[in-house]
Amino acid sequence: MYKTGYLFKETHDEVHYVREGYGCPGDDYGVNFTPLADEAAIFKSWREAMGCIMLLMEYFERDDDYRWTPVVIDLGSGSVTKVIDSRWH
Repeated sequence: MYKTGYLFKETHDEVHYVREGYGCPGDDYGVNFTPLADEAAIFKSWREAMGCIMLLMEYFERDDDYRWTPVVIDLGSGSVTKVIDSRWH
């Protein structure tokens, strides 16, 4: 089982999780994301989690103050995969 979300920068620890019952790309933060792990959507596979966060972040624009960093968290092992994507870095 997996959770997914993003960090403001690759060096940050606070995950902005994909919210359970998330909407569509471009929806407001409160529709798609939450800082609370208890409100996060749970995905059955790594691929499903990664596909979801990349889709929801499709419209995130480059911002020199932030380096949006998608993450996938493996709930079994606790490992975190960070995606360093040139669109936001």
